[in-house]
Amino acid sequence: MSIESLAQSQQPGGPHHLLAQLVGHWVGTARTWFEPDKLADASPIEGHIRLVLDGRFALHEYWTSLQGNPIEGIALHGYHLDLDRYETIWIDRFHTGTSMMFSVGARAETGPAALSVLGQYPAGNGPPWGWRTAVTVPGPDRLLITHFNIPPGGEEAKAVEFDYARASAVATNPASAAPPASADPPADAAPPASAAPPASADPPASAAPAATADDAE
Repeated sequence: MSIESLAQSQQPGGPHHLLAQLVGHWVGTARTWFEPDKLADASPIEGHIRLVLDGRFALHEYWTSLQGNPIEGIALHGYHLDLDRYETIWIDRFHTGTSMMFSVGARAETGPAALSVLGQYPAGNGPPWGWRTAVTVPGPDRLLITHFNIPPGGEEAKAVEFDYARASAVATNPASAAPPASADPPADAAPPASAAPPASADPPASAAPAATADDAE
């Protein structure tokens, strides 16, 4: 990769320019589904996204909860110029346990500014399930991050959604978003093991990927 190609990618319309649009302090609502179209939880979420390594990557750190149990997570988004694809690494206290999910996806040619990447996770003794992450920027003060669960041979179903508004916009118009999560999330508060859905060969159609027994903290 040349410096010139990175600089070009950071220009308006380029994939690294899209990553820069994600930067900010965000607040909103995190929603979780364990079964298709059956909302299991909706909780406040707070996230911070910043560029790292001279704009090569966007680092997303967030704090929320699920059914009263605190959750924190990190996602690192980038665009591989040589392979011409988006790449994401995701870690989360609840959803990924001690594993890291690596996802990749092609650059979208049409539609709103967005990236879509696909990864997978083990599900008991059966084949792995797919996990698609879509990041959409509906407007300058709105960010939507949606995770879809994909059973083997089946259709994807919405599993997790981070519906964000820019914190500065919420401060001006509090009715525009859900109340923010605590500004001071617990430094080391992992959810109890009972919070995770039980591991099985056939997880619910829209269950978030859960840590295996070997991954339990």
